[in-house]
Amino acid sequence: YTRLPTLSELHGTSILVRGNPDLLPEEGVTWEAGARYQLSKRATEPLLWVDLSAYRRDSSKLITFVRSSQ
Repeated sequence: YTRLPTLSELHGTSILVRGNPDLLPEEGVTWEAGARYQLSKRATEPLLWVDLSAYRRDSSKLITFVRSSQ
């Protein structure tokens, strides 16, 4: 995925909240996998089912807010 900086993140929203015009787009990759196992006596009546899911996100150039004393 790619997330572009918002106008607020680039230019700020007030005198107290400053932006950073040098921000680069946030980039990342997301993986998701899932599986289901179903045990049944008959095809129409499940006796037991188990779901397994996994999710991962790797990101770079994250856009974060930094507090400053200025």
